Amino acid sequence: MCHQQHLDVLRRGVSYWNAWRTRRKRFDLSGADLSGCDLRGICFSDGNIEGVSLRDANLEGANLDRANMFGASLVEADLMWGNLSGVVLEFADLSGADLQMADLSDVCCDRACFAGAGVNQMFVKGASMCGAFFRDLKGHPTGVDEEQHSSITANCSARRQVWTEC
Repeated sequence: MCHQQHLDVLRRGVSYWNAWRTRRKRFDLSGADLSGCDLRGICFSDGNIEGVSLRDANLEGANLDRANMFGASLVEADLMWGNLSGVVLEFADLSGADLQMADLSDVCCDRACFAGAGVNQMFVKGASMCGAFFRDLKGHPTGVDEEQHSSITANCSARRQVWTEC
């Protein structure tokens, strides 16, 4: 459950939040509705944002390193240039999200939905995407071997594509 104090700090703005985070390592915003928020450059690293709704949020340049985003809604979120390295995105909905040039290295995206996501130059080296759903992807990710690359990019405009490498 989201700590109200943590949410109150966030409402004071990204600069205030990031300064507060330099003094505090852990936080819990699980289940919070941050839809449509301008969170450019926010530091959510090492935090619990499980089940958070970030629909239409702007997270450009955000640091989500090692955050727990299990089941999060990131529909149409702007994650361009975001650092999501080591993030838990299992069962997350990233439909229509802009993940261009985002770092998803060592991410767990098992059973996540990437329908219509912008993935051009998204870096996915070491990512686990077992059972992830792909459809109508925009662009091509980097950092995957040739066999995995063809699995994710072949038939991107097909009705349904599921990553089967586990």
